[in-house]
Formats: sequence, C-alpha cells, structure tokens
Amino acid sequence: MKESANENEIRLKELTLHFEKAQMGFNQTLNDLEQEKAAFEVKLRRADEERMQAKELNDYELLVKTNELKMSNEREKEEHRKEVQKLKESYDKSIQELKLTFENVSFFNENERLNFIRKKELLKER
Repeated sequence: MKESANENEIRLKELTLHFEKAQMGFNQTLNDLEQEKAAFEVKLRRADEERMQAKELNDYELLVKTNELKMSNEREKEEHRKEVQKLKESYDKSIQELKLTFENVSFFNENERLNFIRKKELLKER
C-alpha cells in the first residue's frame, strides 16, 4: 500500500505540476490577449481621433470654400448691379435724346407747316 500511496503522491505531484504549467500558460495567454486588447484600444482611439480631426478639417475646408463662394457671389451681384445701373443710365439718356429729337422734328415740321400756310396766305393776297 505504501507503494501505491507513493505512486499516488507522485501522480498527484505530476498532475499538480502539469496543472500549474497549464495555469501558467493560460495566464500568459490571457496576459498576451489583454495586451493585444489594450494595443487595439489605443489604435482604435487614435483612429477615432484622426477621423475626428479629418472631419473637423473637412468641415473647416467646406466653411472656407462656402465663404469664398459667398464673397464671389457678392462681387458678382455688385458687378451686375453696377452694369444694370450703367445700362439704366444709358437707356434714360437714349430716351432723353429721342424725346429731344422728336421735339426738334416736331418743331421743325410745325414751323414748316406754319411757313407753308403763311406763304399760301400771301399768295392768296396777291
């Protein structure tokens, strides 16, 4: 029985050693996985930060471009307003000139008509 107890004790020690080795291997694997997880979380945070920075940069670039387009639109509106003003002034001037021309033509026609009537009356009197 003593041999059997010694064998059992040796077997128990072997199993205990085997279990402890397995436990150490498991603990090492667990530690490795936790380190990988921590490294992955750091990479994930960095990627999120980079994405946010890229979004902020993109938003800023869009804001700058929008402001440039607004300023360009305002310049074009002002140029258009000036051009319309020049055209209006030119139109008003042309209308004024046409009125003067019409009045002059009417005046000359009226004068010619009156002269014609006077000449006719003079001829009748003779």
